[in-house]
Amino acid sequence: MKLSFLICMAALLGPMALRGEEGFSLVSPDHPAAWFNESGQKVSQELSWDEGKQELVLRMAYDTVQYTPDRDQTLYDRFVLTFPEVRRDASTGDLFIVDAHGHKIALGRIEKGFFGSRVVLGDHLTLSAHRVHGVIVAKIISDDSP
Repeated sequence: MKLSFLICMAALLGPMALRGEEGFSLVSPDHPAAWFNESGQKVSQELSWDEGKQELVLRMAYDTVQYTPDRDQTLYDRFVLTFPEVRRDASTGDLFIVDAHGHKIALGRIEKGFFGSRVVLGDHLTLSAHRVHGVIVAKIISDDSP
């Protein structure tokens, strides 16, 4: 029931952080259809920063048949979900959002390494991305969210 409420709020209000006194939940406005793939399992998810679009992006893949071999990635459905409210401080690589009251809320950082960069969420945050009623729903939740 709580998840249905968040989906409805995201559809009505667009991308935004739903913030209560105990925490917040940032819901992606993207909800790609996945009803045709109810039996597939999630095989990957990667949170990254898109330099060209300047936005936080979640890339996910589900296998399309049961027991898809890892080598045959043609049998994967791929999904891209964005979090357009997330901003990046270019000087530090810190990721944050600004709530309706103008407060800056830290989400994490971009770490650069030998093989590229990766997004690291803060210890108080969890990424949740699942199929719900035929669509993919992704959100970043603070551990103290209701």
